[in-house]
Amino acid sequence: MSSLRRFLHYTRPYRGLILAAVSFGVIRYLIPLALPWTLKILVDDLLIQSASPPRGHLHLLMAGMCGLYVVYAFASYFRSYLAGLAGHRIIFDLRQQLYLHVQRMSLSFFDRQQIGAVVARMTSDIASAQNFVGSAMVNTTMDLSCVAVIIGLLFAANPRLALVSLSVIPFYVLISYRLTKRIRKKSRDIHNQLQEISGDLHEQFAAISTIQAFTQEEAEAREFRQQSERYLDTVLSNVRLQSIALGATGFLTALGPILVLWVGAMEVWAGRLSIGTLMAFYAYLGMLYQPIQRLTELNLILTNSLAAMDRIFEVFEMYPEVQQRPGATSLSRATGEIVFDRVAFRYEGREPVLEGFDLRIPAGTTVALVGPSGAGKSTLMKLLVRFYDVTQGRITLDGADIREVTLKSLRQQIAIVPQDPILFSGTIAENLRYGRP
Repeated sequence: MSSLRRFLHYTRPYRGLILAAVSFGVIRYLIPLALPWTLKILVDDLLIQSASPPRGHLHLLMAGMCGLYVVYAFASYFRSYLAGLAGHRIIFDLRQQLYLHVQRMSLSFFDRQQIGAVVARMTSDIASAQNFVGSAMVNTTMDLSCVAVIIGLLFAANPRLALVSLSVIPFYVLISYRLTKRIRKKSRDIHNQLQEISGDLHEQFAAISTIQAFTQEEAEAREFRQQSERYLDTVLSNVRLQSIALGATGFLTALGPILVLWVGAMEVWAGRLSIGTLMAFYAYLGMLYQPIQRLTELNLILTNSLAAMDRIFEVFEMYPEVQQRPGATSLSRATGEIVFDRVAFRYEGREPVLEGFDLRIPAGTTVALVGPSGAGKSTLMKLLVRFYDVTQGRITLDGADIREVTLKSLRQQIAIVPQDPILFSGTIAENLRYGRP
């Protein structure tokens, strides 16, 4: 299943909200299109051709416009609120599912992943995915409706002038699309570099005491500067491309109205076009470029959102290596006999830590494991609570294979005091009660 289809699964409970947001959005975008036509009526019918100003018609016309913009205000509110409500609820559900999934992952997952990269997937990647709801699912429908109606109005007003005004659109779309492809690649590089910096910073600040103890501040600062310079070069390259795109599209955006005024003035002199229609035409043309610009940028937004979705659902494709077996029994209060029976274990990509290890600890006894760093003392504790599973052999607690009991009941029987103290934000009492709140 593609990432997009999986993401759309999360939108199903909110389809009504999204449809309502789209409907109000279309209304919001179409109402301003009445203003240029009102200008045409005002100029041609009320100001130029009328010998005596029909004030009643003027008042009625302006009152109608005020009424339309009251509807516009309500449509704007409901479009923004409903789209935001749907988007944030979808992202809330997705973030909760991702958090619960990551929380269930085995320690081997965190051995392979930078913590900063995991956090980035739950924050920045989730935010990028949220853009899909507002930009792709809501704005695209509104922009397409707006463009279609404006083009229809242009041809209804003057087909010849419409063809002239639209002649620059293909160049506008082509330049925007070509530059957008290059900007998209740079944006992907920026995201990856920023994620790398975030992960390294998280590691450095977590190990700041070690860095200071070995006086490696300058070395880490040099590495951070080099990373930041690479990131800056990529960002500035992207800024240059965006500036080129802005200048090129800005020129074409101005060229269309210039051609309209040029040809339109000759049409007015020839008596084939009224002044009011030319003014309305010019106003409609100004309204046309903004939705077209958003539609050309849609590819970039979709690419960023889909790339973020890929990274999010890539995590969902990973499963904990340590899993509770079907039919696992709940362990009652243990007396405490622990047996390591020919246990072998190796961390991924490393040499074996334990091979054929045997140890029996009778209930009620105290045992100290002594050995050099890396001998496997901490590994034994991690195996006992099934942070990892043995590669060979078995571990029993009161004669029961720990792989045959539920993880929760197993871990509730064992207390661990790690070498590195960990304190959660909160009071000392809350930390002491953490295991049994």
